Amino acid sequence: MSKFAEMTDEQYFAAMDEFMKKYNAPKCEPVQVLDLIMRREFAEEILHGEKRVEVRQGSQHYHSRLIDKKVNAWMTEHRDEPGMDMEAFNEFMCATRPVRKIHFHDYNKSWFLDVECKENQLIGVTRQNVEYLQQTYDCHEFDELLAELEQSHSEVAPVFYYFGLGDILATDLK
Repeated sequence: MSKFAEMTDEQYFAAMDEFMKKYNAPKCEPVQVLDLIMRREFAEEILHGEKRVEVRQGSQHYHSRLIDKKVNAWMTEHRDEPGMDMEAFNEFMCATRPVRKIHFHDYNKSWFLDVECKENQLIGVTRQNVEYLQQTYDCHEFDELLAELEQSHSEVAPVFYYFGLGDILATDLK
């Protein structure tokens, strides 16, 4: 069990601030608006509250848009530093830029849907990650893939970006 699991929010954020200051660690620059193409039927599911997570396969395209290069370089440089608190490093350091808002639209930009992004992350399809998405967002997009991976005893989990969706901010969908 992690030493951070039992902390209050106040203790956790104080520990994070202390780590960041001690190691002079950079923080990710947020993405204010992420522009994503989507099929209208999925946008309507978001609008009606049926779809609460958007997923995209991990790829160089999304990596270049969502990974903070400065944080990633710092993590690579300091990962093996003598005396590094690796438990805190693994807890607090992440190069994935937080997304504030997603602007969904079709290829022709004939409609749009702006949605708050509550959280986003690059994850491997593992039992723990799939259960988190199920419990938090009632998301079952990875259930079949996880079953296939477990049945084949695959040791390599495919990676995806997930975006936990919040409030609808604006739309012209009827």
